Amino acid sequence: MPNKDKYIPWIGVGIASLVLASIGRYVALQHDADTGTANLVFVIVLVSIGLLYVLSIELLEPIFKCIFKRIRVKPKYCTSLPDDAVLKSKIESFCQYSDEILAGYIPDEEMPLLHRYIEQYAKSNTGDVPQKITTTGLDNFELYHYGWNIWNHFDVMEQPETADWLIAVFSKLSKSKRTIYKKFKHDGRDTYKIPIEPNIK
Repeated sequence: MPNKDKYIPWIGVGIASLVLASIGRYVALQHDADTGTANLVFVIVLVSIGLLYVLSIELLEPIFKCIFKRIRVKPKYCTSLPDDAVLKSKIESFCQYSDEILAGYIPDEEMPLLHRYIEQYAKSNTGDVPQKITTTGLDNFELYHYGWNIWNHFDVMEQPETADWLIAVFSKLSKSKRTIYKKFKHDGRDTYKIPIEPNIK
């Protein structure tokens, strides 16, 4: 079967040509031209539009294609990283954040252990905590903020489960109850050593 799509432009051009040619004939008659002259105007307009369309197809279209091909901007393709790579990046960024925000408050030798617990949290595996992390110079509310930050950063479990993780990991919170999640965004004072961080990169 012939491709009907190639006839559609010709149909449109034909209709436009007839309309414009009719307008030209009407204008000619309005300017006191005789019927023969008006009909000649009709034919000239009709043929001229057809020739212009053919000319645009045969000559101008290849030229424009060549021009636009040269100036065409190379598209940027958005490639998504695999889930494991994304998770690895998030773990690394939160471990780096922890190194910076907890420096001086956690013994250096316990920081690798905290990194391990962070990775476990990110993978929703919070059961293995053989040794608690000790802190100095931080109160409970600082650690509550830390809990909110890790919960918000990974978004892998609910806040009550995050509270359980905090209690299991930090010795200072050993006697706390999981309801501490209700205080994760405590704002009872002006400054905190560990502030709320909505965007950890």
